[in-house]
Amino acid sequence: MTSALGGTYRCVGTNACGPQPSSGCVVTVAAAPQSTGSPPTQTICDGTSTTLTASFTGAPLTFVWKRNGQVVQGATTNSLTIQGSAATRR
Repeated sequence: MTSALGGTYRCVGTNACGPQPSSGCVVTVAAAPQSTGSPPTQTICDGTSTTLTASFTGAPLTFVWKRNGQVVQGATTNSLTIQGSAATRR
């Protein structure tokens, strides 16, 4: 949909007595969000953490983080903290 489709829409019903327009319905065409900043590639060590942050334009926004194509449960903000595994060493 392009912004050229935005505007006020009305339907006009007509019978033998004449036309009657409906009240107007305003249609606004919103743009998809645009990414303005992706987190850089990072390496973390066992037992450490890092926070990834993504930036977008557009509102209102909702967020879903994915790891290897799978949804990260509970990751619903533009930041995601990853905790490195604390591997047991002998």
